[in-house]
Amino acid sequence: MGRNSSGKEGATMERLNAMAIRNALVWPFVYGVSLAGLATIGASAVRAVDLPQSQLLEVGLFFVLCAIAQVMPVPLFRNSSMSVNFAIAIAAMVYLGPAAGVIANIGGGLVMGFRPRRKPFHKALYNVAQLALATGLAGIIYVTLGGQIRPTSFEWSNVGPAVVAITAYFFVNTGLLAAAIAMTGNATLTSVWGLNYRWLAPNFVGLGLVGFGMASAVAAVGLLGLSIFLIPLVMAWYSFKLYMAKTEEVRHRNDELRLTNAQLDVANARLTQRVTELSALNRIGLSMNGSLDLADVLGEILDSSMRLVPGQGAAVALADPNSGRIRVANAVGFSTEAAAALQAYDGPMVRAFETDSVVAIADTVEAGEGTLANEDIRAILAVPLHFGGRVGGVFVVSYATVRDFGADEVLLLSTLAQQASTAVHNARLYQEIEQSYLSTIQAMVTAVEGREQYAPGHADRIRSYAIATATALGLEQRQTATLETAAMFHDIGHIGVPETVLSKAGELTTSEWETVRKHPMLGASILKQVPRMEAVVPVILQHHERFDGQGYPNGTLGNDINPLAQILAVADAFEAMTNARPHRPAMSVEAALAEIQQSAGTQFAPRVAEAFVKAMARETVKVGAREPALVGASAPANRARR
Repeated sequence: MGRNSSGKEGATMERLNAMAIRNALVWPFVYGVSLAGLATIGASAVRAVDLPQSQLLEVGLFFVLCAIAQVMPVPLFRNSSMSVNFAIAIAAMVYLGPAAGVIANIGGGLVMGFRPRRKPFHKALYNVAQLALATGLAGIIYVTLGGQIRPTSFEWSNVGPAVVAITAYFFVNTGLLAAAIAMTGNATLTSVWGLNYRWLAPNFVGLGLVGFGMASAVAAVGLLGLSIFLIPLVMAWYSFKLYMAKTEEVRHRNDELRLTNAQLDVANARLTQRVTELSALNRIGLSMNGSLDLADVLGEILDSSMRLVPGQGAAVALADPNSGRIRVANAVGFSTEAAAALQAYDGPMVRAFETDSVVAIADTVEAGEGTLANEDIRAILAVPLHFGGRVGGVFVVSYATVRDFGADEVLLLSTLAQQASTAVHNARLYQEIEQSYLSTIQAMVTAVEGREQYAPGHADRIRSYAIATATALGLEQRQTATLETAAMFHDIGHIGVPETVLSKAGELTTSEWETVRKHPMLGASILKQVPRMEAVVPVILQHHERFDGQGYPNGTLGNDINPLAQILAVADAFEAMTNARPHRPAMSVEAALAEIQQSAGTQFAPRVAEAFVKAMARETVKVGAREPALVGASAPANRARR
């Protein structure tokens, strides 16, 4: 054990030392790259000054095009992004020379300082510098290998130097970005580069050749050639954007599955500990028939046992369904150490469980139960509990003095044990019924989404919007939880609306519209049958009511509308506006937010509309599954605005 411990400590120290060295090198590396990039920019500026005035104007045009291209980057993994300004910089390099390419690419680098979000000065400077270094090296390689500047026609002899230059640009650009990410995080350069950038090599080469073609076209036919090659450049950007959006969606789904599995593991591990919180259908005797909480049932059993017999403490233990081990579910009068001794592998509680028989110890000292005796437990009675004809737990009463257990006392405690068995068994059945209800409703929700051909994650997005708004309004946790459940089940009533109506592309008839207006009432009616959904029902019923009283199903006015329903109404409307429907295309996020602001006081509660817009403005919640990009790369881009 000593050697293993020393080995682990040594490995930990090595990791800590490596991190310390890495942290110490971060700033020298960042500023070293920045100074080298500034030197490259300075040298390029000196060369560019000697260009004719007409060519200087062309350099300015490429500078502007690079900046525009960087305004719409495609987010990648791990807080990085890409844009097509790389191809434009290659075009400037081939058409006007390496110095012009460096100057043009500065436009994209400057925009990276605040797109997709504002970066600290040192990061913005680093991004500009690494782009300058990548472009400058690519230009030197292109010229050195015999690449022609300002080619007036397509020459195969220029393709080889162009490919090598583009490849060099790719490795310098992505390598410097990966190094920055690795040095500021707990990762290696190879792992960061391999995950984020290795797979982009074909895209870089392809886009770089588009830029090479653009330069040849401009040299041959003027600015018309530039406009011709901008079309495939935009198409490449859009294709890559869609690809990254789909990839991000798959990653998001996988993350959700992993989270769900982790939650299930936690729930299974805590099943025995949480069993005392379950509702029960029986109470001890007639006085307990109204209780639905297992913890209350067990607590009343224990309190009743203390009243009926002069006991020191009492406990109910239940078997873990996964491990089969016996664990205390509820206890009174026991210290932590005493409870642990009760459920020890050779203790009376385990023996009663394994032998399915009553274990009575009149004197723990004489019986050799030293651990229990040391905790001042001198006598103990353990009675097995049966669930569905099988032993599933143990009921225990302890005494501080030696005690001879009479038949009447054993019978009385056995009766209490039977009450506990009934309560636990009914509580588990109740849980299964409740889960069955929820599973059925979730299946219905899934069926509704499938019928309406919603974009994947429809209910999850509405839930996210609603929670973000609730947070902005400062709602308490219980209200937020109710709102979250309502958001997941808000359209369950659509199960009663014909699919032909839901998917109709044209305007609905009066009778069809009346059918649609009934879906909140149907949804509320369905959820009324589910235990513990009382708070959710009015939210479902009123989530299509309007603040001006013109909504449905009841025309409820103003603040008479359930506050949570007011939030759900805004979230549902935003989701509807930003996603295509059979009868209309999707709106942009900006247009949808403007519509919500305009409808405050008529369709929506003003304070809710204001909170929703603020939540979106703060990027508390995002449309779709995009992750923010913190460090930029240079090449194609992702995700269409919904």
